[in-house]
Amino acid sequence: MSQWGWSVEVRAAPHELWPKWLKPLSILAPWLSTGLLLAMIVMIGGVLTTAEGTLFELPEKGTGDVADTSAAALVMSTEQGTVVFFDDTRYVLSDEGQMAKFGDQLHERMNLSDTSTLLLLADRRVKGGELLELAELAKRSGARRILFAGKKTGRKDK
Repeated sequence: MSQWGWSVEVRAAPHELWPKWLKPLSILAPWLSTGLLLAMIVMIGGVLTTAEGTLFELPEKGTGDVADTSAAALVMSTEQGTVVFFDDTRYVLSDEGQMAKFGDQLHERMNLSDTSTLLLLADRRVKGGELLELAELAKRSGARRILFAGKKTGRKDK
């Protein structure tokens, strides 16, 4: 009884009622959970990083890969979309008809040259996916090598 007349019952904490052999496991539980979480992240990460794609061998810094190019195209991002300038002609990337004409013209150029190398001069604002589309079109048009180049500027484009 307490001094105010209430009955007081003292109970043991739940972990104190466990058998002695379970107590070390209760201490290890957070570490086991963390280990399992890390193992799952590693397994899922390994699955997500294996995907088919196009492999580009990028030059080492400072090597300045200056292979003989048989064709050069300027790729710029504008308000109307991405535009490709090739042989004094402008092609809009989103227009399939214009891209087919670009592919035909590039195919003719690749057949006339012995190097079959395309130089793509890209603006910083051009999306990587659009460059990959152009690389696939160039590959279908007979280009054996594609060099990507971009102008470095001191300011960051938004």
